[in-house]
Amino acid sequence: MRVRCFIPALAAALLLAVTPVRTLDPTPGTLDPGPGTTNPGPWTPGPQAAQRPVFRADAHFVLVDAYPLRDGKVVEGLTAVDFVVREDGVPQKVESFEFVGVGSTEPESARRDPNTLAESREAAADPRTRAFVTYFDIPHVSTAGAHRARLPLVQLLTDIVTPNDVFSVITSEHDVASMTFQRRVTSIDDQLRRYWAWGLRDSMLRTPDEDGLWSCFEYTDPPARVEERFVVDGALKRPLPTVLIERQRADRVLRHLEDLVWYLGSLREGRTSVLLFTEGWRLYGRDAVLKAEAEKTQNEMPRVGTAGSEFMMFNTVAQGQRQACIQEAVRLADLDLGARHQQLIRLANSMNVSFYTVNPAGLVATDRNIAEKNVVVDPTQLISEDFDRITERQDALITLARNTDGAAAVHTNDMRQALRPIMDQLRTFYLLGYYSTNTRFDGQIRTIAVSSPQPGVEVKARRSYRAPTAEERALRANPVAAPVLSELDRALDVLAGIRSADDRSFNAARYLKADAAPLLGAPAVFRATPSPRSPIVAVTAPAFRRTERLRAEWPITQPLESRTARVVGRDGRPLAAQTVVSERGPDAPVLTVDVMLGALAPGDYAVELVVTSRGETKRTYLPFKVVA
Repeated sequence: MRVRCFIPALAAALLLAVTPVRTLDPTPGTLDPGPGTTNPGPWTPGPQAAQRPVFRADAHFVLVDAYPLRDGKVVEGLTAVDFVVREDGVPQKVESFEFVGVGSTEPESARRDPNTLAESREAAADPRTRAFVTYFDIPHVSTAGAHRARLPLVQLLTDIVTPNDVFSVITSEHDVASMTFQRRVTSIDDQLRRYWAWGLRDSMLRTPDEDGLWSCFEYTDPPARVEERFVVDGALKRPLPTVLIERQRADRVLRHLEDLVWYLGSLREGRTSVLLFTEGWRLYGRDAVLKAEAEKTQNEMPRVGTAGSEFMMFNTVAQGQRQACIQEAVRLADLDLGARHQQLIRLANSMNVSFYTVNPAGLVATDRNIAEKNVVVDPTQLISEDFDRITERQDALITLARNTDGAAAVHTNDMRQALRPIMDQLRTFYLLGYYSTNTRFDGQIRTIAVSSPQPGVEVKARRSYRAPTAEERALRANPVAAPVLSELDRALDVLAGIRSADDRSFNAARYLKADAAPLLGAPAVFRATPSPRSPIVAVTAPAFRRTERLRAEWPITQPLESRTARVVGRDGRPLAAQTVVSERGPDAPVLTVDVMLGALAPGDYAVELVVTSRGETKRTYLPFKVVA
């Protein structure tokens, strides 16, 4: 029996809880503090207002938030001479210095939340404002763990979020672009009290894609005897779809965390502290046996169904289409999540994001779901393997936290005590500013190292940043005089929000446009393996892996006299990617372009297509991203 998709009510409730509500501004230039409060009036600097540097047009100004720790607590009373800042090993002169404290105590009822999404993002962008994000990893937290997390989390937010701070709550089911920031903790407490059972790790509920994998791989194919399919996973034989679903969940969450880090890095320059509530992940590697087992599945013609009053082909994993399922299973078997985990750490450091990982389950005795149907292969290894899997999950959390200058609260049943070091580290910090001695505007990543000559002081600080390009510098300096975007640049702009090959929030309307009308219609885009016999699957976002083939199909609306296609980079130069152009018809003629992606490094590209008919020439760009 198939289990219906379930998106927890908490995801929607938390989104509403942190969504700003627009109110009427009583007078221009003032802020409406809301009912029951007084207007604070214009902001005035306190006694420790920031030291402003003199503007220099020939260098890039970098802000660095630093946490000098002694015995796990931030050392107060330091001055600029107590910090040594190096960029790529070269000492830098600190031009501005500020100690950012917790601020005055203020009742929560007097705090003012941003009224609009723009206000929310503006508040979060201020580097002198501490920003906290609470992240709920829904598929990797049990119901018991979700229940245990509520009180310690609310207490943590109450203790560390001050009137000058902002925080947001997001789940692994949220679109990161929907994030908003607020200052009041009460609404989150109310939602967690009502929707405490948000964890799904020990649940039988599944998403549509997981339902599709289950229907595709639950039983063997005839003419062999129909029986449940199992695959060896350590000391157990486990259901094949369960193993695939676990891999897909880990892949999905790590990919979502990458998207979150990208978004936060583009939103603010100051540090963002992510409080990650999860029981951890198994960092799966490539599994040739699992891949071979998935490939044993027989293909079948896509089924036909109805959507409203129209017929449609079932051609996605969620619809149980065999070709799409096999391709997804092969992809999952080829995953290297250890490399993905390291990539997340590098990305977080470049975007100034620190992870504070919290395992709400506490101490556990087994990593197995007791409701799962499995077969024991080696009883002597069962207990030790259970311990190894628990350790693997915990180590993934500890590594993520330590390597992003955060902290991990694991291996304990006392969550409040485990969260104490996090509270101590996040109370105060120093904000340092310097003009980089590297005056090249090249868009490269530069490393930052901050130390202190004070004895016994360890400094946790921003580790790297991306230097702006010359074009970005010119745009920031004079937005009005910025150059007009070329046709290629406009096409590539739609790739800005894509960080994975399965981004369901991507706006296809901006992507699949009939830019070569009236000669060609709007294209359809598919992914496949390089094999010419490979099934093609419609894309949900134009992001591909190097092991895949991109196929694009344009309806031909007028007879074509010539057609050429090539792959170009952001600079418009052609690249050595094999491209095949063909036509099929004649009843419904279609122009097809196949691109082999193996020669391309991760980055943004476009298929440049030029067609001619009756003396009229049209050029169109189909942008795509290679992500791995």
